[in-house]
Amino acid sequence: MTLAIAFVLPENFPALVLPGVYTFSVYLLAKFLQGYSYQYHIASGGMQGSGWVVAGIGILCSVLILLSLFGLLLLAQVGRLTNDSAVLPSSRTELIHSETE
Repeated sequence: MTLAIAFVLPENFPALVLPGVYTFSVYLLAKFLQGYSYQYHIASGGMQGSGWVVAGIGILCSVLILLSLFGLLLLAQVGRLTNDSAVLPSSRTELIHSETE
């Protein structure tokens, strides 16, 4: 849905508004769904979770996503390089062709 909204917005629309809106929306949703249980947990002597754990998990997930994308790009590049040449089975001669021919 965010992508659909992005196509309708003007080009000079501030880039941080959409992430801010959906981050705040998720915060409100979490507070609505879990707020009472969380307050009860704290009032009963439970500990508040660490924000550093959340930050660490977020950074770890970001690194894993970036490494996955890098791996896919690398595989796509290797696949493109290997498709540029072909070996004839009878003579074992390598033919190199370009896409412009």
